[in-house]
Amino acid sequence: MRVQGEKRSFFSRKGQSQLVMHAFAVAFSLIMIWIIVSTMNSLIDENKKFVGKKEILQTCDIMKTSVEKLMIPREYVSRTNTTLGRIIVSMPEKIGGLKYRTRFANDTLLVETLGTPYINDTCVMGFNATFRGGTSGGKSEISYVRYDNGTDEVSVTNV
Repeated sequence: MRVQGEKRSFFSRKGQSQLVMHAFAVAFSLIMIWIIVSTMNSLIDENKKFVGKKEILQTCDIMKTSVEKLMIPREYVSRTNTTLGRIIVSMPEKIGGLKYRTRFANDTLLVETLGTPYINDTCVMGFNATFRGGTSGGKSEISYVRYDNGTDEVSVTNV
């Protein structure tokens, strides 16, 4: 039986404790916070991967155009080992917010990030030369050497 003027609330029901309801509210709040944080971390990783792939392609283009500027026609044959050109290029410090390194594997340039998420990609240089060296961003020197036997070598080092 209800007394006139008394209002019953959700928390005043029999068998329901205000402490239990408060515990449920806190638990659901913590679960929601955990879901939001994990979703944000997932979105950040996906964004880093997307941006990283685009920046790796730009890094490949920088390397290719730098080597292209140094190329000299094959008709020129030197009697000694000759450095035909050097160029200093400002490479990006980071890719997708992560440190990275580049290195050559035959005539392919491999660009990979150091950290998570791990992003890597390769690009073929497309020049008839031997490639060696690598860089980890910043100022990098690309040098082009033609040996007396007619072979060409392109090397990349950090400055």
